[in-house]
Amino acid sequence: MFVCALLSACAVAVFAACNPKVIVDPPPGQPGQPGQGQNPGNNQGTDPISDPLEEPDDLYVYDVTETSAMFTWEGVTESYEICIGEVVKTIQGTTHTESGLTVNTTYKWKVRAKDGDRYSEWVDGLAFETGVVMTHRFALVTLKPYGGEGVKNYYLSLYDQHMVESMNGFKMMLDLYAPGGSDTVMPDGEYTVGTADAWGVDPAHSALLLYMGGSRDREHKVAKGTLNVTSTGENTYDIVMAIETEDGVKVNSKYSGEVDVLDYE
Repeated sequence: MFVCALLSACAVAVFAACNPKVIVDPPPGQPGQPGQGQNPGNNQGTDPISDPLEEPDDLYVYDVTETSAMFTWEGVTESYEICIGEVVKTIQGTTHTESGLTVNTTYKWKVRAKDGDRYSEWVDGLAFETGVVMTHRFALVTLKPYGGEGVKNYYLSLYDQHMVESMNGFKMMLDLYAPGGSDTVMPDGEYTVGTADAWGVDPAHSALLLYMGGSRDREHKVAKGTLNVTSTGENTYDIVMAIETEDGVKVNSKYSGEVDVLDYE
């Protein structure tokens, strides 16, 4: 489909390995009991579960700060285990907030369903870095020109893969204005949030949006940062952003690929 890459301005990130509880092989005639051990991957070295639970899905991480993050997933059981770095916790429900994380660190995380002594397989979420929220890669970008002559306006919308597939995920919406634009072409250049001249991003109509259950769940208003646009062909662009919201959410990301130009208004 479209190719995206996540950029980070942070120093070398540290990956923490999970050491979750596992179910060891029980002696004959005895039920399995949780024990201590290592799980080197999502399905490597995992528990010998004879009657596994249904795996959770739609794993998201959002509201990432320098020391905390929020996690959510979908599932059919009431209890889950979540492994974040080296920490394993039992969670009631499908939402969890973790604090006390290390600054400028990349974490791997995973979730499995739990019901007494029964478990599902572990399911990996996307790795995330404290201080950089946009772990969901942009998969679709649309451009909608509007406005009058001279200075053209554009609504630039970037969607992650979850939004494309199910309308549950992240959407970055940016209101751009630039001199010399047209109804079909977004001018190359650097767009700065809140500038008073003709090149910029209007923060009043720009936000990072989270959709859950098909409706808007959370809105982070854009406060500062830049967007760099470089045309690479007909309706194809390199788009690099380093943007921060009013509540401290950072989006450092790059999109390279096709932009779907919508009808001019």
